[in-house]
Amino acid sequence: MNTIIFALLFLFAILLAIYFAFRWHRKYAKKIKYKPTTETSYLTVDDFKIRYSISGQGPKLVLIHGIGANLNTWDSIIPYLDDSFTILRFDLPGFGESSKLISASYNLDHQCERILKILEALDFTPCYLCGSSMGGAIALWLGKLHPELFKKIITLAPATNKSLLPLNPNRLLISSRLTSLAINEQTMRLILNRVVHNTDLINPLYIEKYLRHFKNQPASIKTFIGATEVIADKRLPKQLANLETPVSIYWGQHDKMVPFKYMDELSNILPNSSLTVDSTAGHHSMEDNPKGLSSHIKVFLLS
Repeated sequence: MNTIIFALLFLFAILLAIYFAFRWHRKYAKKIKYKPTTETSYLTVDDFKIRYSISGQGPKLVLIHGIGANLNTWDSIIPYLDDSFTILRFDLPGFGESSKLISASYNLDHQCERILKILEALDFTPCYLCGSSMGGAIALWLGKLHPELFKKIITLAPATNKSLLPLNPNRLLISSRLTSLAINEQTMRLILNRVVHNTDLINPLYIEKYLRHFKNQPASIKTFIGATEVIADKRLPKQLANLETPVSIYWGQHDKMVPFKYMDELSNILPNSSLTVDSTAGHHSMEDNPKGLSSHIKVFLLS
């Protein structure tokens, strides 16, 4: 009997500990609020309110983030670059704090048109381009359309093959509200574990940097899904074969999002490209290895 009573008390103590740990976590999580240290401004392009930031000094460099990300994705690398470049970064239409117009198209052509208008409004051409994942695909297409505006292009694990979308994302449109409710601290942590190799980066503030633009925001889910049209564009990567602009393809060896075979495919298509593998990075090399990537950027763009 004493054994049974002890077992019950022990089980009760465990349940009580779990309960208070959960209460503490919820109380703590509510206090977590990501506050960008970067000063940002806004401009309007085609009914979109666009958040952007300009910093540093030197030749003009535009940073284009990937799907689901925002301009603060580049925070870690800015201190290593702003002594060498005047850097423009922005939340792509449909992402971050930029407008999320659910009736708009977010395909490759429309996003390129909007970026060109942003650069024109800010008098930011000619310039260099650096794009991550989906942003890399956009950067390459911009270079193809207007080689006179973009002197060199760096792509970080560019998403340039429709096979990267094994499922039809449009199925999620039916339940965008339910999907947005499913995006919380735990699910975002799982997602970010596939984005960065250095899991020590994944603390509550880091999670909040991405989560705050999706949690309880069905419009964010819809624009995210709309933007997958960039990756699914059937013209990629084959129609990049006539891009003569020098391109650096930079890929993290621990990338769980974009396999190396697509980097190899792209490097064989682009006539004036080089491929670099970073043994320390995952999909977001700008966060995994900002110092190493910034050195590569400087050497490639300024040599």
